[in-house]
Amino acid sequence: MKTARGLAIRRWKTFMRYQWDSIRLVIPDWVVALYVVVPALIFVAAVYWTWWNEPLSGAVLQLPVFVWFTPLLSLVFMGELRVWVEAADKLFLIQRQEWIRTLVRFGMVEFVVRQLGMIAFSIIILLPWFVRGYAMPTSLIVTAALCTLSLSWLQALTEHWLRVHLHGWRRVVGKVAQMIAITLLFGLLIWLVQFDTSGWIALAGIIVVVLLSMPLLRWRLRERASFEKDAAAEAKQKGSFAQAVLSQAVEQTGRRNRKRTWVFRQSGYWKRLKRNRDDKLGPLAVKTLWRNKASLFLFMKIVGVGTAAIVATGLEEPLMLFGVIPFLVVIVSFWLHMYWKSLVTGEYWCLFQFRSEVLWKAAEHFVTVNAALGGLVWGITTGIVVGSGSLLIVCMAAVLGTIVLPFVGRAYLSLRGWSFERPKADTSV
Repeated sequence: MKTARGLAIRRWKTFMRYQWDSIRLVIPDWVVALYVVVPALIFVAAVYWTWWNEPLSGAVLQLPVFVWFTPLLSLVFMGELRVWVEAADKLFLIQRQEWIRTLVRFGMVEFVVRQLGMIAFSIIILLPWFVRGYAMPTSLIVTAALCTLSLSWLQALTEHWLRVHLHGWRRVVGKVAQMIAITLLFGLLIWLVQFDTSGWIALAGIIVVVLLSMPLLRWRLRERASFEKDAAAEAKQKGSFAQAVLSQAVEQTGRRNRKRTWVFRQSGYWKRLKRNRDDKLGPLAVKTLWRNKASLFLFMKIVGVGTAAIVATGLEEPLMLFGVIPFLVVIVSFWLHMYWKSLVTGEYWCLFQFRSEVLWKAAEHFVTVNAALGGLVWGITTGIVVGSGSLLIVCMAAVLGTIVLPFVGRAYLSLRGWSFERPKADTSV
């Protein structure tokens, strides 16, 4: 790399590609996006639309406007200043000292752009409450955003200084004092934004915060002795996001002292089935899903997101349930079909050869049992929301959900296929 700026841009691209690859490990294909990301986006978009077009909650509007600025305080402490150096650069950068300053400057510019984007996104989310609920002018909203950006800048520089100069309990005390001071400054600036509608006093406060950060800025541009700590912090920041994402995707298995599980201890659900019975494969598929922690939690998340969507939609506009519920039914049917496909074409099941009628009966049993559970939960939720807690309506909705969702799941299974090409095996079951 011929220039320090080119090196910094290349490392930024590598870092973003690394984060994207970490996300792709959790979301391996468009299937997860279909039954998790898309419903969540539709739900958020619907709620945001109601904030702009429907009357806002009077009870929520009784809260002081300062409460709505508290999410911006979390953005202040989320800012991390990066210098884009690695441990292997030490010998090279000693010979080219000017490159270190260029990398530090690039890190500062990247920090400002990143924080500005996050603050703008948060402001856009809260904008209906600021504009419609509290009738705040645009100038005050922009001033509050600038206050947040200036405090983020000061917090990142002080955090960097504490990491270099303090150690052990002194660093802990310094971190606590820094958080208290930044929080008080944030409260003071937001109070100035509300107190002076012209915004000039708040702008003066922003200038004071920027002036307080100038000595730290000059120190950061001249500092050279903290290379090892900067490189260690860079490595930690690079892997923190990937670790947080992958920890949600990788099942953590602990030591198991029990040889038999607490649930489904027999070959059937309640009793042991005969050795050569053809209906053993269906319960085995169901137990495979429910004994796997990752698959079970994912199924529970799908049902939970659907339940939340039914509650939110039913409370706002009950007629929209005619569009939301069929969409959720198709999502569950699609997911059960994909899980059955991955199960049948897996390495273990490919060791055996099943007859066609046995495989179809097992697939139908697998979809019916799991879909009935999801339909029962959604039916009870729909009955409570629509029927205002009437016991008769809740029971009717629960029965209807238990019947309709398995029926649609079996229909989708028959349309998409329940038998897939599998490697031939010598063993016959």
